[in-house]
Amino acid sequence: MLDLLDAYTGWPSEVAQLSLSKLSLLLYGFSDTIVILDAYKLRLLRVLAFWEVFPAVINSNGRVKMVVTDPGLKILAASVGSQLAFWSFPENESSALTVKVHSSLSLNEEITAIDCKSGNTFSGCVTSLAHE
Repeated sequence: MLDLLDAYTGWPSEVAQLSLSKLSLLLYGFSDTIVILDAYKLRLLRVLAFWEVFPAVINSNGRVKMVVTDPGLKILAASVGSQLAFWSFPENESSALTVKVHSSLSLNEEITAIDCKSGNTFSGCVTSLAHE
């Protein structure tokens, strides 16, 4: 019988990677979710819904366009339109199932690029660049 944990649909256009103490993760956006896979077994561990951070987008046609990680702080950032969401992974946990919403940010225009390094977030829009 096909196991749901091995059958999640979707394919990544861009893949982010994050290493935890005992687990290495592959993360990618699919529709309005972020899929988290075990990098070694390609097994589905968790799916994060963007609407959990921004409930207003629950019935919208928004798609996760970018997924990036901050390997030092174990933070995941993803954008849908003009909204940016951050999730944190506990440092001492070996499970990707304990992801918590870290913070969120709404900009005035659509986000076209994001990057996270050492706790700094850079977001680019068509007409501006921001450092949070």
